Amino acid sequence: MENRQDSQVVGLWATPTMVAYEAKYAPHHLTIETTGRCVGACVYCYSSSTPDSGQVMPAEKVFELIDEGVELGVNGIVWHGGDPITHPRWDDFMGYAADRGLVNVCILVNPMSFTRARSRRLTELPLESVVVHIDAIDQAIYDQVHTAPQTLQQKLKGHRTLLEAGFPPEKTIGCITLTHQTASCVEQTIDYFVDEMKASFVEFVTFKTVGFAANRGLDHLEPTLEEVRRALEYRAQKLNAPDLLRIGCSDGRHLCRGYILIKDDGAVTPCCLLQDLVVGNVYEERLSEIFRKHRQLLLYDFEIQGPCGECENNDVCIGCRANAHYYLGDIQASDPKCWLNPTSRQGPYLESKG
Repeated sequence: MENRQDSQVVGLWATPTMVAYEAKYAPHHLTIETTGRCVGACVYCYSSSTPDSGQVMPAEKVFELIDEGVELGVNGIVWHGGDPITHPRWDDFMGYAADRGLVNVCILVNPMSFTRARSRRLTELPLESVVVHIDAIDQAIYDQVHTAPQTLQQKLKGHRTLLEAGFPPEKTIGCITLTHQTASCVEQTIDYFVDEMKASFVEFVTFKTVGFAANRGLDHLEPTLEEVRRALEYRAQKLNAPDLLRIGCSDGRHLCRGYILIKDDGAVTPCCLLQDLVVGNVYEERLSEIFRKHRQLLLYDFEIQGPCGECENNDVCIGCRANAHYYLGDIQASDPKCWLNPTSRQGPYLESKG
C-alpha cells in the first residue's frame, strides 16, 4: 500500500496519534454521552432523544470517567449526547479534562443550543472542534425527517450565533444524517457548510434502523447505494480530497477501533450506533475493569470477513460494524451498505434483503 501520510483521509481519520494508539491496542479517546436529552426533533434519532428522555449523568460520574480515562491512557474525550452542551456542568467537564492533560477532541451539538453565552464560552475553552448537526437547509426536505419544522430556522440561527461570538469557523465540522430524503439536497447542504459557514469538513452519518428507527416503520428513510455514492463523491470534490472516497462509511478504521462509548445511563458499547451491544455499566463496575474484560470487542480486534477484509482500502477503513451487526447479524461481516462492497445490493437494504 502506498504511503498516504499527506492525504486528508489520513489527517482526519488516521492522525499519527490515532495510528499509534491502534498499534498498541489501546483506546485513543472516550466518547461520553453526558445526557440523553435533546430538542433537535430528528424523527430517526439513534439514541431516541427527546427533551425529556434518557438521563443527565451526574457531574461526579463524569469527573470520575475523565479520571479513569487518564488511568487508561487515552488521549482525549469526545462529548456526545443527546445534546451535551445542555448539561449544566458541560464547560466544567471540558476544563477539567484539559487540566488532567486530555484533549477535548470535539463536542457534538444541536445548534439550537448555541446561545450567546454558550457560544462565547466555547471560544474560551481548549477544544479542537465543534460538530454542528443540520441535515438539510431545504425546508421541505427538512420537514420530512423532523417532527418540528420550526427547528430548522432555530438551528441556522444558532449556527450563526456561534460564529458571531468569535468561534473559528475552521474549527467547525458539519454533520448530515444521510437518508433517502436528505440525499436529494445533500449538495446544497454541503455548500452551506463549506461555502457559507466555512466549515473545515462535513461528516456523514448514514441512517440506521436503531433508536426511533427501530420501531417506527421508517424503512423509507434508507438511502440507496447510489445516493450514498453521490453524496460521498460530491463531498470529496467539494473539499478537493479524493482520498476521502477510500472510506465507504461514516468513519475510518483508526477512529472506529480507537474509542469506548459510555452512554448517559452508564452502558458501555464500542460505538454510539451499536445501542444494544452493551458489555457493561460504569455504575456497576469500573470502566477499566469493563475494558479489561471486553477489550477485543470494544476495539474491534478481530478479522473482518469477506470483501471488507480484502479491500484495498482496509488500511484506513474496516466498513461500518454497526451495519454488519444490525443488517446481517454478524459484526465481523462485510459492510452491506458500503457502496464499494461488490456484494452490496442496490436500493434500500432493508427492502432488498431476504
